[in-house]
Amino acid sequence: MGYYKIKSHAGTGKLLNIAASGPISGRKNTNIWDESCPIDQTWSIASLGNNQQVKIINNLSYMLNANTSTWNCDVYTSNSDTYVNFEKVSTGVYYIRLKSHPERYLTAGGTKSGSDVSWEKLSTTTAGKKAQQWKVTATSLPTVYTRVTSGADSLGDDQMETNAEYIYNYLKKKGFTKNAICGILGNMNSESTINPAVWQSLNDMYLGYGLVQWDDGKLFIDWAKKEGVISAATAEAVNSLAYSNPKKLMDAELDYLIVSMNTVGNWFKPDNNQSKYGTSETLTASQFKVSNKSADILARIFCGHYERPGVPKISERVANAKKWYNFL
Repeated sequence: MGYYKIKSHAGTGKLLNIAASGPISGRKNTNIWDESCPIDQTWSIASLGNNQQVKIINNLSYMLNANTSTWNCDVYTSNSDTYVNFEKVSTGVYYIRLKSHPERYLTAGGTKSGSDVSWEKLSTTTAGKKAQQWKVTATSLPTVYTRVTSGADSLGDDQMETNAEYIYNYLKKKGFTKNAICGILGNMNSESTINPAVWQSLNDMYLGYGLVQWDDGKLFIDWAKKEGVISAATAEAVNSLAYSNPKKLMDAELDYLIVSMNTVGNWFKPDNNQSKYGTSETLTASQFKVSNKSADILARIFCGHYERPGVPKISERVANAKKWYNFL
């Protein structure tokens, strides 16, 4: 059925979000999980007390009050809807927060802004307070972010996270393992801040371009023209696509990544000095795709087999790969 969002089941129907600035009521949807990829689940329940434990059932986290052995929220389905009820408990004040970023809390009310939102009470034992009920409903694929620019640091952390989730889901459906994807993301992070529209030098097709900084960028642009992705093999055409349809640009670059690893130019092969990337291991493209070696090792292998940069900065790529593995 696709992707899901959580929104209040009260009359206002405000969305549960963490990824964009502005009032709670105006924020963009945050991906919760995909039925085909349950590890996309990112929310957990926390409290100020020390008598609770988090439990995962049906891809949702909920908490047991160990003092009374009763659940303070439950999960059930009715027709096509799934509900998560956060009920009042006998003691304590409870919060829901991002599992991947524990410092980011749900604001159940109010208009706090920014990605580091402050916590507010989700439910309390105060007389007259009503428990919050949140409804899970289907929504569209997450947004893809692009920024036509040159140089590093072209996207913010929240935008990079959204793009990383998109790439993860896209490549997962193509048969890549999580470890392989995170090895690739570690390199993309260093090459482009996971921005499909970044140039090494603005509009220069004979230098690096895109997620992995194909050098020269004309290789991808010519392929995109041949495949009908853009109408002309020009910087203007690819920049226009980045503005008008960033998802289409992202998909094209990921498709080109896959074909270039296997056929176009046969780019996936060991560097003559593979040891400078911190590993002597070598893999074919098909072996890399299904590998369950650590994200650390696969980041090194992707760097030495595909990127082959003059200055590897391998520790940065490895750290990025580990970061994305923990995030995803």
